[in-house]
Amino acid sequence: MKKNKAPKWWLLAIVATPLVLMLCLHIGIALGQYFGININVPGIDAADWFLFAGSYLGGAMTLLGVVATLKHERSIHRHQLMIESIEKEKTLLNSIVARLDFFAPSICHTDFVSALSIREWNKHPDFSSVRKRIAESMSSLNQASTDLLIGTDMKCQPAECNRCLHPCRLPAVRNEFSSIYDTVVKLLYDTLEQLDVFVNDTYQNTINDELITLYQQEIAKCKNTGTVPNHTERDVELARQRKVDLDAKKKELDVALQTIANLNQKERLQLINLAREYIFLRLQNAKRDCFPNT
Repeated sequence: MKKNKAPKWWLLAIVATPLVLMLCLHIGIALGQYFGININVPGIDAADWFLFAGSYLGGAMTLLGVVATLKHERSIHRHQLMIESIEKEKTLLNSIVARLDFFAPSICHTDFVSALSIREWNKHPDFSSVRKRIAESMSSLNQASTDLLIGTDMKCQPAECNRCLHPCRLPAVRNEFSSIYDTVVKLLYDTLEQLDVFVNDTYQNTINDELITLYQQEIAKCKNTGTVPNHTERDVELARQRKVDLDAKKKELDVALQTIANLNQKERLQLINLAREYIFLRLQNAKRDCFPNT
């Protein structure tokens, strides 16, 4: 940050003014004594000028003291506001990292398998609670990402950093945190989305299996009674075509779940350490900006 040099020039001007006046006084006295040229104000002698200069200098020093005090108080107030802002950002970052639930995909998948295995005979499986939990987890990830973008400066790279006279690790910390966070969020969100599609496809396959069974039973019954069925083998074939091949999707889902499991909380620890370093650097820079001479 470029420092303002104007106060230094004002200080120099205020201090130099009485000295210049006294110098002019001596020049005026010398001109009067040696050359007969009187440039001084009539009725005002040297003692008056010295008294004026002393009063001026005393007032100027008092004014400088007041200005310095106001400037220091303003710096303290600004620093306090920055500290409060950084503390709010710290709380929000803690919440953002805490909402990275590495176990959410595994828990949702376990609930799905449980709901599929305990469904009652001749009834559709109830996956509503599973899909609701998946949607809530995805919504929490979206909200956390929004909070990171709007509520913090973690993804910002201010132009002042490029001109800073005291470079620090703040840009590097921001990049490292953003890279790890974006990678983890994408893995979690994509896996949850993949699981939601798999759950929905499983439900649709269950319905189509029941339709196939009903159609086949109706056709067999009508064949025995000699009546015309409402559905034909064509309807059975269409129901089969609507079914989704879940084997390939299950393999892809298993790989995604294993990838999430392999994170082993390492990324969470990295994010916590980077967030702590980020807050420390922000506090350090706040003090340096508000009190550059300390």
